[in-house]
Amino acid sequence: GNFISMLYKYFNLAEFLILPLLSLYSYLFFRRSGYNYAEFFIVNTYASAQRQLVYLLFIFLIYLFPGSSDLISNISILVLSAVFIRFYTDLFKNERIWLIIFKTSIVLVLFYLSILLILAGIFLVYH
Repeated sequence: GNFISMLYKYFNLAEFLILPLLSLYSYLFFRRSGYNYAEFFIVNTYASAQRQLVYLLFIFLIYLFPGSSDLISNISILVLSAVFIRFYTDLFKNERIWLIIFKTSIVLVLFYLSILLILAGIFLVYH
């Protein structure tokens, strides 16, 4: 319960801190796209802003339905992942869709693991 509440409290900060690493993951998995690291950083910053808007909706839902926070949290991860995948399929529409989804899924797993590691570190240091 305590880690989960901290997860939601610092999710935006963790996502902001992880943008350089997310951009590196994107660059490594989508090297052939022609984008360089700096361009991926800008693209991922824009995509992050989209995810933050969706994230606000889920925070509002958790506030309205605190008894369903676990369910809402799980749904939010799926929806935020779908938003990310949709963003990348639009960005790389000239590639095969299954390949984009596969690569983006790997980037997402690395992204979420990185966020969890950062938040676990924050949790261990401050709690």
